[in-house]
Amino acid sequence: MKLNGYFVFAGLMAGMACSASARSGGQLGTLYRINSETESKIQAQVLDRMLGQGRAFAFLEMKAEVKSDSDETSKDGIGKLNTRSPESPAEMEAEGADKAAGKKDGTNKKGTSTREQSASQVKKNAEKKDVVNFTLRSMKLRILHDAALSPDKLKAVKEALTALYPEKLKAEDISFVAASFEPVPAGNKN
Repeated sequence: MKLNGYFVFAGLMAGMACSASARSGGQLGTLYRINSETESKIQAQVLDRMLGQGRAFAFLEMKAEVKSDSDETSKDGIGKLNTRSPESPAEMEAEGADKAAGKKDGTNKKGTSTREQSASQVKKNAEKKDVVNFTLRSMKLRILHDAALSPDKLKAVKEALTALYPEKLKAEDISFVAASFEPVPAGNKN
């Protein structure tokens, strides 16, 4: 009997983990996209331009904190409109004559209304706002590069990257991994 209880508990925990994962799945996808786009920018705009295309490759690792705030507002209201009017055109004429006579006499007689019209309206508004904040904690960049590249070029790349990402990427977070690359065809050398 205890074994069955364990499986039920494990099943419940797995279900809760899956639902939490599904909610954060969109945020993880966004974080993955940010990481990929940053890595692509570093590759295309720094490494390819400064070292030559195909001479180095960027591998970026980001650590971020995701905060999610949800704000839900709901409004509703009911309005009612009452209108009174005379029942027939003859009553309208009689009411007009009574008002005219009332002005002459100094008395104010109201006409009788027998028809009443009502209208009511219900209005409901619901607004939900989700705010997701990504706070980038740190970045680590590994650069696989051609061993034939000069140390001066690698130093220039490191300085450029720390200047481009001053608070997120420190010099100690950039590591270079030398490897033997195949010779670049003559038309692609930079």
